[in-house]
Amino acid sequence: MKLRPEAELAVLCASPSNHAVRVKELLEQKLDWDYLLRFVANQRLQQVFVWRLREARDPNDGTTAVPQALGNAFDETLRNSLQLTRELVRVVELFRAHGIDALPFKGPTLALEGYGNLALRSFDDLDILVRREDVWRARDILQQAGYQPKVNLKPAREADFLRSYDEFLLRGPGGFPLVELHWAFVPPHFAVELGFDECWQRRGRLKLANRELPVL
Repeated sequence: MKLRPEAELAVLCASPSNHAVRVKELLEQKLDWDYLLRFVANQRLQQVFVWRLREARDPNDGTTAVPQALGNAFDETLRNSLQLTRELVRVVELFRAHGIDALPFKGPTLALEGYGNLALRSFDDLDILVRREDVWRARDILQQAGYQPKVNLKPAREADFLRSYDEFLLRGPGGFPLVELHWAFVPPHFAVELGFDECWQRRGRLKLANRELPVL
């Protein structure tokens, strides 16, 4: 299947293999950058796309093929990712100090496991899996740390909430970041059930921000 040059360039930039020679050849062609940037945005490939274009830059040439607006967005997303990563480590260690086992997933952990680099995957919230019986204690700990729940529940409704949903949302001071406390991976009406204890027994370890965190 022959791709138009813009789509081929985006696909090669997303590949884990090294296609630097072909990427440079494509960059020398006359490209429809409006189409290319829409394609990259639709596939959520902006971060890895910019990274590969910067790698393809001629070291003897001070210019870059990356449009300035896209490069600025890359840098801003990376700053956001680093802030979220720092906060994830803080929250997991806070839970650990209170005796709550927690498994972060998606977000920074997936960026490192999938790409080996925090810069290459964008994320805008923190997903953390805890035991069902620890959810409300974890919520209270986050509230003490300045987080506010999206929904304020009366104690009489808490058990119903756990039976009906699979996550509880809280926002940090000023609305950032969004933390999603999960006690299941999918809502209860799905047929697949994967509990915390099974995941915890099979957990791995990931070095993140000079800390080791448990991961899926």
